[in-house]
Amino acid sequence: MSFDMMVSIKTPARSWPILRLQQGDVPAAYGQYLRLIEQYLDTPEVRLTLAGIAIDINNWDEARRHGQAAIALVPDDPKAQSISAALTYREGTLNDDAAALDQAAVAARSLLDANPEDEIARRVVIDSLSRSTTPMDAMPEIDHALERNPTNYPYHAARLWLLTQDQNIAGVGAQLERMVALYPDDAELTQSLIGWYLAQDDLAGAEAYLRALAGEVTGPTDGHVVVVQFLQGTQGSAAANQELDRLAAANAGTPNAEVYRSLSAAIQFEDGETEAAIATFVNILAGAAPSGQTSRIRNTFARLLIAIGDQAAARAEVEVILTQDPSNVDALKLRAAWLIAEDRADQAILDLRTALGQQPRDAEVLTLMAQAHEREGKRALAGERLALAADITNGAPNEAVHYANFLLTDGRAAAARSVLTDARATNPYNVDVLTVLARILLGRRCMDRSARHHQHTTRH
Repeated sequence: MSFDMMVSIKTPARSWPILRLQQGDVPAAYGQYLRLIEQYLDTPEVRLTLAGIAIDINNWDEARRHGQAAIALVPDDPKAQSISAALTYREGTLNDDAAALDQAAVAARSLLDANPEDEIARRVVIDSLSRSTTPMDAMPEIDHALERNPTNYPYHAARLWLLTQDQNIAGVGAQLERMVALYPDDAELTQSLIGWYLAQDDLAGAEAYLRALAGEVTGPTDGHVVVVQFLQGTQGSAAANQELDRLAAANAGTPNAEVYRSLSAAIQFEDGETEAAIATFVNILAGAAPSGQTSRIRNTFARLLIAIGDQAAARAEVEVILTQDPSNVDALKLRAAWLIAEDRADQAILDLRTALGQQPRDAEVLTLMAQAHEREGKRALAGERLALAADITNGAPNEAVHYANFLLTDGRAAAARSVLTDARATNPYNVDVLTVLARILLGRRCMDRSARHHQHTTRH
C-alpha cells in the first residue's frame, strides 16, 4: 500500500473525533480517539489529544497513560512539554513537593509566553499563581482565558475564589451573578448568590432577584421552587406554603400544580405532619402520568420513605422510576447507595457511570463512586473521584471534608490541611470544616512537641 493510499484511508477516520470535539461532544470524541490509538499506537497527535482531553476532565490516570506515551514519542513537541509540566505539577500537588511545583510552573510559564493559546500551560500557571503569596497575580491570566473561552466553569470558579480571597465583596456578587446567568441549572451557585445577598442583609434584593430569575408564574417550576426555598429559609414554613398555594392555583389542572402540591407536602413532613404528607404524595402519584416531573415527585417521596425507615416502599418507588426512565440520575443515586451498603460495588458503579454520563459535574455521584471504589479496594480511583468532587464544588464543605478524611487515612495530613484551608476560605464558619482542620493542626502540634522532647532527651 502506498503512502498516498494510507493517508486517504486514515485521514477521514481522524477527522471524525475532531468534528466531535468541535461540536462539544467530548465523550464521543474521546471514545473515537481511543479507537484510533488502538489501531495506531505510536501516533503522537492522537496521544497528545487524548492526554489533553483527560487533563481537561481531570482524569489523571488517563492523562498519565497517554501523556507519557506522547512525551516518549515527541519529547520536543510544545504540547507534549505542556502535558509534561501538567503531570509534574499534579504529582507535586499530591506529594507536597515544592521543588516539583516550582519546576513545573517555570516550564509552563515559558510555554505560555511562547504560545498564548496553550490552555494546559495556562492552567498550571493560574494554579501556581493562585497558591503564591500574591494570588491576585493570577487574575489577568484567568481573564485572558475567559476572553478565549467565556463559558469555562473552572476558570470562572477560580476567578470567584480569588475575589473571595481578596475580600472583594462587590466583585464576588458580580461574579456570582455572572455565573448564575451562565449556569442556571447549578443550584449551588444560586444558593451562593442568595448567601451573598443575605450577607449584605438585603433580603428584599435577594427575593426580587430570585423572582426575576423564576419568570412567569406558569412557566418552568425550577426557578419558583428556589423562591419557595428562600421564603422558607428566611420567613418560615407559612410563607413558603402561601407561595406554593398561589403557584398551585395559577397552574391548576397542569403537572406543575402537582409539583407545588408535593412541595407543600414535603414541608408538612418537615413540620412533623408525617401521615398527612405521605397521604398527599400517594394521592398525587396515583393519578400521575409518567414524566420527568412525576419522577422528581416520586424521588422526593422515596427519600421521605427512607427518612421514616420504610426502605421496602422507597425501593419500590425507585424501581418504578427506573423502569420508566433507566437513566434517571436521582433514582440511580439512591439505588447505588443501597448497592454499596450491600457490598455490591460493581453493580453500583454501573449505575453511577450511567448517572455520571447524564450529569458529569454531580458531586454526589462522584462521592458515591468513590465509596464504591473503596469497597473494591481501589483507593487510588476513590481518591481521584473525591478530589474531582471537591474541585468541581470549589471546596464545598461536604466534599472537602470527605476528601480531607480520605487523605488523612492515607497519612497525607499536609494535603488534607491544604484542602480544608481552601474550603475554610469560602466557608469560614462551617463547623465540619473547622473541626477536622483543628484536629489536623492539634495533631501537628503534638508531633512537633514530641519531636522537640525527643531531641531534648537525646542531647541529655
